[in-house]
Amino acid sequence: MNTTYIVKRKNIIRIGVLVACMLFTIVYGILIFNACKQREQAWSRQAKAVFLEAVGNELKKLDKMEIYGFHTITSLFQQKTLETDIPDSVVFALQDGTHVYHLPLHRRNNAYFKDGDKNIYLSLILEKYPFPFDSLHYAWDKQLALSDIKGKTGVCSRITDLSRKVSTFASGALEEFAPSDSLVSTYLGYRLEVELSGYISYSWWSLLPGGMVITVVLLWCMYIFFLVVLRQTESVGFETNCGGGKDS
Repeated sequence: MNTTYIVKRKNIIRIGVLVACMLFTIVYGILIFNACKQREQAWSRQAKAVFLEAVGNELKKLDKMEIYGFHTITSLFQQKTLETDIPDSVVFALQDGTHVYHLPLHRRNNAYFKDGDKNIYLSLILEKYPFPFDSLHYAWDKQLALSDIKGKTGVCSRITDLSRKVSTFASGALEEFAPSDSLVSTYLGYRLEVELSGYISYSWWSLLPGGMVITVVLLWCMYIFFLVVLRQTESVGFETNCGGGKDS
């Protein structure tokens, strides 16, 4: 009778500890999931800022080439003019006639320069100097590594020329990215327009908070150790009871 009671009590303890471990794991699983989402959002915000900063640095290089190569007095970054609104359309008089280029709202909102005059000047620069998207991708990756942001990146450049023909160039394996991996897009210039898009994706293990994962692993290691100890005590108790029966 006592042996049966002890076995039942140990089973209850075993089940109670298992339930407690499972509940603890579920709660920690929710916390880990939220921590991963927060880390992903924080990394994405920082990666977007780094991307736009890298775009600015590459534009400064083109600006210097324009200044030193053609002795241009006006600098793209140093000119101090009142900001002019970006129009919803631009009219150009070309050899084959007048052309109207419409600028959708999302392009105006995501223009790198929120200044109409600077965008006109930028178009002239981009007509002479192609934007170095490979250099942009390298600079972006390098800064992300320095910031300890673990993500796979890619850069897509779409160039619309005067005849409205669109040419697409990629730096990185863009076919490996999903549409949801598109992080940021910015637009440069007017008639010779360049759309730069940055893609980034994170592996799930890079987002995991190491300390919380280790805590869950240690919990289940302790549970396994608890089962081993409990089984050994049951074996010792069984042997003791058997020995006692023979003596009697």
